[in-house]
Amino acid sequence: MLFFKSPAWDRALPPHLRPPKTKIKELDAFRRTLDVDDDDVFMVMVGGTKWAVIKAQELSRDRFDVISPIIRRRNCGGLSFLQGSELN
Repeated sequence: MLFFKSPAWDRALPPHLRPPKTKIKELDAFRRTLDVDDDDVFMVMVGGTKWAVIKAQELSRDRFDVISPIIRRRNCGGLSFLQGSELN
């Protein structure tokens, strides 16, 4: 079994923004076709994708849910509202 060492741009990304391991080789090949030699530049390109933004939002939501257990969310027609009595 061969082990694939993750490229520098992938190791530099925060864990929640790293692409699936199945996509790393494909993304690195794409980076080479774009002639992007700077790993930091490609890291920023990956981190700015719609997928990465959604992942960052999901992490923020999950962290908020963990650190703010007194705030309850009610779903009203797709909108989240805070219950005022629990904010005091």
